[in-house]
Amino acid sequence: MEKLAEVGQEVRISQKLSAKDFVSILERRPSKIVVSASILKQSKNIGLIVDALETAASKGVPKIEVVSRGKPPRRIEQDWVDPYIRSLVGHRADSKERLLVHLLDLGKNGAPISELPPGEIELLPKLNKINRVEITSDLRVRLTKLGTTIAQGAKKLYPELR
Repeated sequence: MEKLAEVGQEVRISQKLSAKDFVSILERRPSKIVVSASILKQSKNIGLIVDALETAASKGVPKIEVVSRGKPPRRIEQDWVDPYIRSLVGHRADSKERLLVHLLDLGKNGAPISELPPGEIELLPKLNKINRVEITSDLRVRLTKLGTTIAQGAKKLYPELR
């Protein structure tokens, strides 16, 4: 992995990176990963990288900084399915983000599960497990505070969701 320059506990990614290399970096458990926004745009399989981050989030993943010339670094700490990163690399909104924006548009009362399409109903247990939505006793789906924040961010970043 000559693509990496390691400085103590910090890893700096200075060249194009594959998903396999990124996962191997995570396995080494550095304290911080610094990556340029332009490198993220060049990287293939960004969906796989984001999924790897989502999976590893509960296992103590390091903070990640995205640096751009002339701008302050953007730190990614808690939410590994950050719409900002997806939009940086030209990634389109996924089905989870579409569902969150749909629920955001429905308002605070949420929606009855029976009114959702079958594809969205299949996503509910996964989103409930990662604390994006809550399913009430009267079988209504509402966004959690975290889900609302993600939906608002996705709505701003993806033109097709506006």
